[in-house]
Amino acid sequence: MSFPNIPEIADLSVLGDVPAGPDGFAEPVEPTSEYRAEDPSGSLWVSVDPRGRLVDVEISRTWTERLGPESFADVLFSTYTAALQKAALAAAAEEPPRPRRTRQPEPRSVDEEPVDEELSPDAVLAKVDAAMAEMDAALRAVRSTPDTDREEEIRGRYGYLTLRLRGGVPVGITGSPAVANASRARLREDVFDIFHDTEPDEG
Repeated sequence: MSFPNIPEIADLSVLGDVPAGPDGFAEPVEPTSEYRAEDPSGSLWVSVDPRGRLVDVEISRTWTERLGPESFADVLFSTYTAALQKAALAAAAEEPPRPRRTRQPEPRSVDEEPVDEELSPDAVLAKVDAAMAEMDAALRAVRSTPDTDREEEIRGRYGYLTLRLRGGVPVGITGSPAVANASRARLREDVFDIFHDTEPDEG
């Protein structure tokens, strides 16, 4: 399955399994103009649009009390991929079902009740879960590509953060030791620099 609205999807396998509801299927996400994710410590919030492009990043004033500076880059990447995951789930839920080859219906008695062809909630959730499994398999294939694939690095203006890409796909973020002394405003600018799809709002 392809996700044409999300051209640059990061490797979601860093997050482990897709979050599931009580029935074991992936939780569907309602389509919206923005998908926001928060890291478990409540230090970072990342928002992406339906195409997976960075819209905003918020950094808590007390992030250094909850995260070690050496963890900032990894947590940022995990939060970013969590936001992408929400966008991908919404895209999967919106995609129309593939046409299936069906046999010619058998003649039906006039007394027979018509069959309701609407998908049940379980069937919809199963469809989303299958789509995510297919996407995860595609991402794993990207991870397993030979090292001869072109690797790139995009560095922020202050050098605090560097986005690593393999074959055009983000695979991680590294942070310099200077992150420990960086202001939130400069860290935010570096985040927008490495994703470079949009610019942070002034103010």
